[in-house]
Amino acid sequence: MVDDTSHSTALFAADDTMACKIVEQSHVIKLNIPLDICVLGVDNDEIVCQLTYPELSSIMMDVERAGYENSQGYMPHEKAIEYNVRMTSLYIT
Repeated sequence: MVDDTSHSTALFAADDTMACKIVEQSHVIKLNIPLDICVLGVDNDEIVCQLTYPELSSIMMDVERAGYENSQGYMPHEKAIEYNVRMTSLYIT
């Protein structure tokens, strides 16, 4: 966690769960979100975002597209192979 917030204005977390933990710890050390510091998560997990106070801002990254576009640079003489991958989410309560 950041001790000196005079230079920090925002934190970009690796995922929404980590962003939620940052928000919780910010409350403990009396930082006002978003006045003192802004927090942005990744994955756009609606449950985590809505249960965080204040409600967490999050982005959804298009990792499939990024992977496809990056593969074009590694195989300049070959066309990248497209795969259909089905991913499911598991929520444990």
